[in-house]
Amino acid sequence: GSGIGSRCTRNGSSTPSVVAFSNRSRNPSLFEVKDISPPPESLGLHSFPPNTTNGDVITVNGQSYVVKSTVIRYKLQRGRYRPCHKRLDVLGTSRYIYNLYVVFFFVFSLVIAPHGSQLLLGNAADI
Repeated sequence: GSGIGSRCTRNGSSTPSVVAFSNRSRNPSLFEVKDISPPPESLGLHSFPPNTTNGDVITVNGQSYVVKSTVIRYKLQRGRYRPCHKRLDVLGTSRYIYNLYVVFFFVFSLVIAPHGSQLLLGNAADI
């Protein structure tokens, strides 16, 4: 099948494409976008500002996503490192908010819950 980094040839087979990676390095705003919520799926190549980074909210195909991580791979060419591949790992905004909610309550249960009765109700000796 055809996907990121491959192209269809005339006979219908797909082969690795060196051209796809070299074109990406010439266009600094072209990113591979990958939704990392289970199951992970590629959302394709999309153009964003070159300074797109973690925490930014982006829109792909009418859906909003939060950038979880930015991956930039470099290749040594003629004594210089040049970017050869850029990828944005994203989560849908609803999944991102849900993850924050779960992490908050997990931390809350570790920190507050063991001492919750003393913090909320006060100590009986203080009355």
